[in-house]
Amino acid sequence: MTIHAIAQLRQAAHVAASARPAALLVRNARRAALMTLLAVVALTAAGCSRRGGPPRRPPLPEGQAEAGGPAFLPSTTVVDEPAAAAGAPATVVGVRTAAHEGFDRVTIELAGSSPGYRAAWRTTPPRHCASGAAVPMAGGAWLEVRLDPAQAHDAQGRATLETRPQAQPGLTAVQALQMTCDFEGVVSWALGAPRALPFRVMPLTDPPRVVVDVGHATAAAASP
Repeated sequence: MTIHAIAQLRQAAHVAASARPAALLVRNARRAALMTLLAVVALTAAGCSRRGGPPRRPPLPEGQAEAGGPAFLPSTTVVDEPAAAAGAPATVVGVRTAAHEGFDRVTIELAGSSPGYRAAWRTTPPRHCASGAAVPMAGGAWLEVRLDPAQAHDAQGRATLETRPQAQPGLTAVQALQMTCDFEGVVSWALGAPRALPFRVMPLTDPPRVVVDVGHATAAAASP
């Protein structure tokens, strides 16, 4: 082999050695980009259960109470909170009752948006909103809870209540419970009690729901 040939081989080896780090950098860059893409896909799948929407949360277990809450209001209070923004009616999908120390709880679970609500005691028996007919219910006073805009039926007119409470739940304060309206974007429930008692109303989220607590008679007697 001539000196000229040896020089050409050395030059070719030098060029190949110089190109090797560049190729390695390209491969590493491609690998890093692939790992980043896989991480983004995994985070997106974990944080969103359906395309274009928030993660789907399971409903609360039957009778579970949320911790804390505002003070109970005098029985003469009228709670009136309009919806934050106009939108599609919320759909009532469940109503649950539970007894707690010093109060009874009614939870109205919803799907979709959070409606406005109004709650006040009435001393005359409630009436159906559409027909005006009296609703036969136990109790000496009735807490009427109105949701607006809301509905308890689907587009075909079928009831959407998956969890329906007993008409007489057998609680200390809430002795009777009836839906009195599902008409023209309004849903209302009447809670029958021995008399008008302190109460509170709490809008909660995830899933959206309206919680109504009614104090027991013994707790009411001790309230100022």
